[in-house]
Amino acid sequence: MKKKLKFFSYLYPVRVQIFESEVSGCLEIFWENGKKVLNGPHSNYSFGRLHQVFASGFRHFKPYWEEIHEVLILGYGGGSISELLKKQRGFNGNITAVELDPVIREIAETHFPEALAGVELHIQDASRFLESTARGYDLIVVDLFIDDQVPAQFGQEAFIKSLQTHLNRGGMLIHNFMFVQLQERQRVMDLYRENFERVDFMELFGSNTLVWACKG
Repeated sequence: MKKKLKFFSYLYPVRVQIFESEVSGCLEIFWENGKKVLNGPHSNYSFGRLHQVFASGFRHFKPYWEEIHEVLILGYGGGSISELLKKQRGFNGNITAVELDPVIREIAETHFPEALAGVELHIQDASRFLESTARGYDLIVVDLFIDDQVPAQFGQEAFIKSLQTHLNRGGMLIHNFMFVQLQERQRVMDLYRENFERVDFMELFGSNTLVWACKG
């Protein structure tokens, strides 16, 4: 059956399963172009377009993978980012991840177990997780969306300051946004420049903006 679904997915998306979540709404597993993906009501959550966004970001910003020992993923989803990390040449670090939605954890365990293997996954609000730990990280990847919207608090100064506090000196941060207005992008970029020594961004697919920041 799996081989048939994979074959037909090159012709058209094949729905595998539907989940209802109080946090994220309707979540669906599809086979698309030979691989499983996780989609929300209006956006890809894992292994589709989102996978391409972070793959492009890693190529562009070029982390020194040998020097990254501790990684924090805020917004785990199905595990696109953890899978990408594990494939980076020279990376052998620990991955800690935070995900608000317990239904997404169930999906990750059921449909994407390889990406989840070895990941320390916390089901918790991202801000509260940061408040609860004193650990520092060499790379922080932020992908905090409810469907296609970033909750407002994750673009505010208090949250950005908290990210800066938990980033080790010399560490790198990559934060995914979908800005509707240029003024909002400028506001967020200004906040990052006020809190980090080096800041840059890249736009992808006409919808996503990856903000890059480095500490020290």
